[in-house]
Amino acid sequence: MSYYKTVGPAKLSLMYAAGEDTTANNNAGDLISFAADMKFDDLTFALAYQDIEVGANPATTAAKVVVGYKLGASSVGIAMEKIDEDGSPDLTNTMLSLKHQLDDSNTIKFTFGDAEDLIPGINDPSMMALGFDHKINDSATMFAYWADGSDDGLAADAGLVGEATVLAL
Repeated sequence: MSYYKTVGPAKLSLMYAAGEDTTANNNAGDLISFAADMKFDDLTFALAYQDIEVGANPATTAAKVVVGYKLGASSVGIAMEKIDEDGSPDLTNTMLSLKHQLDDSNTIKFTFGDAEDLIPGINDPSMMALGFDHKINDSATMFAYWADGSDDGLAADAGLVGEATVLAL
């Protein structure tokens, strides 16, 4: 079940999914999700929260805060996420992104991300990426990006484990 509502500058969404099909282990748990985003001229805020409980598995909750600002042809954004899974150390993800539109067709982008897993003696994953977009027309864009990750920093996005570097065209 989903509910969407616009209240002033805010867009709100609420979702609830319940499952009782434990025989096939499909939809065996409950999910509650809430999100809100607001835009004031060139400033953007977003909040999200999710709670998942699946059968005997530990409950997982996640909260995310995003702030973005656009100044002329440039924009900056920061996202912070905290994930709490019962029985595991909390995980805190931070992402910083910068974008600058060079002209009507070309844009450069930079992103840095870090995950702090609070496990002593284990290095935290991180990643950095640099990208270039060239708009060919309204329905086609050519892009290239380079990404470098340490300690599984690219495992989730690119499936690369350990130290990894990617160049994509």
